Amino acid sequence: MKKVKPIMFDFSRSEKVLLVLMVIGLVGAVQVGLDRHEVESANRNVEIIVDGRDLLTLSNAVGLSPVDTAQRLKGAGATCLAASEISLGELERRGSVTLLVWEEDKVFLSFADSALAEAAKDALMKRFPGVEISLSLIQTAKDAAQRRPIAIPPSQKMDSCLIVKGNLELLKETALLLDPEQVKAAQAANLRLAARLINTAFFEPESITFALSAAEQAGA
Repeated sequence: MKKVKPIMFDFSRSEKVLLVLMVIGLVGAVQVGLDRHEVESANRNVEIIVDGRDLLTLSNAVGLSPVDTAQRLKGAGATCLAASEISLGELERRGSVTLLVWEEDKVFLSFADSALAEAAKDALMKRFPGVEISLSLIQTAKDAAQRRPIAIPPSQKMDSCLIVKGNLELLKETALLLDPEQVKAAQAANLRLAARLINTAFFEPESITFALSAAEQAGA
């Protein structure tokens, strides 16, 4: 009985290198496939994000409060609300603050409540490093109102007022903080909060850090 000689493959050097690369690629592809399978098996959740501005527009259209609208969207499957930043000008149009030019280089701000006034004061100091805000805000505002009477809405108290040295138009158009209404709606509806921060060229590093920190404190 004749012995069968084993078939010997005689590969050149370049063919051996090519074969090694093919084996490595095959092993890598198998590993990537396994990793992807594990990730997809562990996480089948789909994130449904609602834009905060769209939430407010929708709530106005259907005649519901932002909180009620957010809760209904949550029930419909929404998982996250992307809150946008709001400027003093937008707060003014909403009726949450009154802005008036005070003297030549000062702006008088009267807020709907003291909490919003304090948040705006903190934001202004971070957004505009070196901005001048009277140290004795309450007394300064009272004295100013006595010298020059201002029509302040009855719902707004003097402890909700600020006097800021700066340009009115710049102060009105600069995004200051996450929209309180959007944040409140997200928290009430138990939606995950994401921050949609505005990238403005003149913002200093301290201002950017403040925006990120404020968003984190709000739950983003």
